[in-house]
Amino acid sequence: MKTSILIFSPKGDTELILRRPNFRKRDKPKNESTANETAPENEVVKLEDTQTENGQPKEDQPQDPDVYSDRSSSVHKTEDLKALMASDEKGHSVEIRLRVSSAHLILSSPVFKAMLDGPFSEGIRNKDNLFEVKAFEWNAEALVILLDIIHGHHKSLPQKVELDILVEIAMLCDYYQCEEIVQIFADRWIAALGEDKPYEEEATMTWVFIAWVFQKGDLFNIKVAATFQHSRIPVHTDLPLPSAIIEQLEAQRLKLINDVLTNVYGLLESLWTANDDCKPQCASMLLGSLMK
Repeated sequence: MKTSILIFSPKGDTELILRRPNFRKRDKPKNESTANETAPENEVVKLEDTQTENGQPKEDQPQDPDVYSDRSSSVHKTEDLKALMASDEKGHSVEIRLRVSSAHLILSSPVFKAMLDGPFSEGIRNKDNLFEVKAFEWNAEALVILLDIIHGHHKSLPQKVELDILVEIAMLCDYYQCEEIVQIFADRWIAALGEDKPYEEEATMTWVFIAWVFQKGDLFNIKVAATFQHSRIPVHTDLPLPSAIIEQLEAQRLKLINDVLTNVYGLLESLWTANDDCKPQCASMLLGSLMK
């Protein structure tokens, strides 16, 4: 049983340091681009734009990007994870430290294995004889859920999660290549969320990404079909879905539109040139209905 929400292995030999937690906010306006916020870096801390529109430095930017405010002691429950901000009131980037087991990380993820077993800084112990693994800009709640799964704390897992957390978990699984260990729990969460909801472009593409990560073929096809049926704009998502998939979906959408238009114009031409037993009034009525 866990004694702390941030301690996954009391005698663990590794500190996983999450910096700038909850950097991406899922409730941003739809016209606000988040394309540069969807691929956290493991080696480099990404800084926000330090200039205003007129090219002047922002006054509230931290002077030292290497100064981090450790908020680990303030995190005791899930609500505390949700409340974490990427930066504190002084403009310093926030971090939290999670005690984990390198053996569990290595077993569950080839990415963690490469970090801890390879010739990288993560494989060198610090002054406290601990390995340090740094992560940036992930959702804190989603990361804790993933680490609970990796370390076998399954009683700590929620019975269901909201879509915005499920997609954050999917992003973590995709990045750290640990879909297999999460699969059984993802199946349960997906089933609990259900699918019979009105079409909404962003939510549908979110489902497409989740289905792709967890290899849910039927769900993927259902959501893609909904996109083809309802979308009036090019297929797009800020989620890290491979560009080849996006391009293929958009090509298929355009083909379907072209097929529909070809059939409509073909029917229109056939009514214009009708030369059968249909009276002119009949053809005119059909033509008018079609054009309407």
